[in-house]
Amino acid sequence: DISRCRLRGNTKCHAGIQGEIVNPYTNTSDWTEVHYLARFMYHALRHNTRHIDGLFKNRPLRSREAEILMWSVLKAIQHLHAPSQINRPRGGRALLGGA
Repeated sequence: DISRCRLRGNTKCHAGIQGEIVNPYTNTSDWTEVHYLARFMYHALRHNTRHIDGLFKNRPLRSREAEILMWSVLKAIQHLHAPSQINRPRGGRALLGGA
């Protein structure tokens, strides 16, 4: 588990979790929100720094700066899809073309 590894500072444990996050065929039945957020961050950052159309491609950003920017994008999207925003003109359903 991610939190147990962090508490112990165990390098092997971190490597095992990183492998789970990267592997698309990992069994996710016991995952928590933290695991899914870690997977999102890994793949979103990888895509946006390596892909030709990536947000951070050929930009002189440190990894931590890219992580902060990507986390900000995630939080903005979560806010727009929050229950309190669903029926507002610029939130939830409006983003998906709904009325």
